Amino acid sequence: MKIGVTTWFRDMNYGTILQALALQTYLKKLGHEPSLINYLPPRNFPKDKRRTFMQKVQNKLDFICTNKYKSEHTDIFDKKRQSFFETIDSFCDVTNPVINDADFAEIRGSFDAFICGSDQIWNPNWMDKHFFLDYIDGSKKRKISYAPSIGLGRLPEQKIKDYTDLLKDFTAVSLREEDAVHQLSTALNKPVKNVCDPVFLLNKKEWLELSGNKRKIKEPYLFYYFLTYNSRHWLAVKKFAKKHNLKIVGLPVVGREFYVFNTNEYINSAPLDFINYIHNAEYVVTDSFHATSFSILLETQFFVFEQFSDKSYLNTNSRIVNILNKFAVSDRLIKHNSTAIPELDDINFVSARKNAEKFINASKAYLSDSLK
Repeated sequence: MKIGVTTWFRDMNYGTILQALALQTYLKKLGHEPSLINYLPPRNFPKDKRRTFMQKVQNKLDFICTNKYKSEHTDIFDKKRQSFFETIDSFCDVTNPVINDADFAEIRGSFDAFICGSDQIWNPNWMDKHFFLDYIDGSKKRKISYAPSIGLGRLPEQKIKDYTDLLKDFTAVSLREEDAVHQLSTALNKPVKNVCDPVFLLNKKEWLELSGNKRKIKEPYLFYYFLTYNSRHWLAVKKFAKKHNLKIVGLPVVGREFYVFNTNEYINSAPLDFINYIHNAEYVVTDSFHATSFSILLETQFFVFEQFSDKSYLNTNSRIVNILNKFAVSDRLIKHNSTAIPELDDINFVSARKNAEKFINASKAYLSDSLK
């Protein structure tokens, strides 16, 4: 079956690239012919009036620091960007660019079925109707969602009608957030499935075959990956690494991280290097959903900080809480703004896998059944 997959895949974000690669790889294993629909959204995030004065100052500071650092190291970021494009081109089939109505009309006739893939493509803060396949008639073409993320624990009430209108003709609907499943199922009056992120559709052996397992860093190290800058979390990393006599290796993402973490040599790492760093680390410390997911998949000891405070309007902590609960490793979650990493017994990954095996198998069955 020819399948058009709509998701983010051009962002300079490791999780974004790897989830797109994972879904396409798994669909090929099932015998299908998937292609990523080459639509790039505007991504002009609206300014939110709920930000405090301090949040506005910090956001501005990170914006300035990011642009300054990138202008000073254009060669590094050009190399990184090229490695991201090469990864997609090497492992994925991609359609021609989709820009106007004529392009969307061509896409409609090119595939037997369509899938809304994962990542936060359904986040209500930046809804784009094309990521709900609004240009496809669900009575003539099969429309399926596989683990799109809304980012939040629940949909805002004022957005529910928008979602129900866009999803009413879907053949099958699933979400990555467990907390929002019942809410959306009630609104749609049809089943909504909670399924795993696409990266879990491939096992440890398959990921290592894709990435190669040659160790890149000789000495024992702690690998960090933070999507936001938090000086308290960084202090915790330094204390923990010093106590365990570990080198600190990481991939700074934005703003002040570039100047504080001082690990320029790793910034241009390719997406599959990200897997290698996690697999060979003694510990991973992160606030990222996908770094957490790969730590579990690759059986690396890890800790994950809450990225946001409980009161933050941007709070997307629920998606990490959900996956930790599935694998029964919720003790690895550290409260936002903590300055210390606890000393815990190592995770028993055999037991963790058993806890989530039913969930992952049910997710695979959902995808297969939806395409039959």
